[in-house]
Amino acid sequence: ITKLYKMIRLFRLARVLKMYNKEATKSMHNRAKIQTALVRTAFFLGGLAILIHILASIWISLGLAGSRTWLTEKIAGLQGSGEDIEFPPELTMHFDSYVISLYFCIQTICTVGYGDVNPTNTRERIFVCFLMFGGAAAFSLAAG
Repeated sequence: ITKLYKMIRLFRLARVLKMYNKEATKSMHNRAKIQTALVRTAFFLGGLAILIHILASIWISLGLAGSRTWLTEKIAGLQGSGEDIEFPPELTMHFDSYVISLYFCIQTICTVGYGDVNPTNTRERIFVCFLMFGGAAAFSLAAG
């Protein structure tokens, strides 16, 4: 009888361990899902940051290549409003140009833009068309 009693207790223990193992497996699986989601999000944001940096750099190079560009128009507007900015660009102006360019690229990809930075020649308009198309495609892919 004692052997039978011990055998029943072992079966109960095995059942409890099996239930615990299922819960532990579920918990580990949920943690793995969260870690995978975090890794994917980090890669997505990192890739997006690199892409926007590259696009902003191209936008700056378009602004520096010519006499009437978005950059000259923006600087003229800023100087007209009382900002202390000189052209041709000094070292501080390069940083300001990069920030304005980054702002423009993020706006164009993520929204419809505010209209305060505009393309002023054909090369810039072509670049902005591809930029807007890329933003629309990214939204379409994200929406499913």
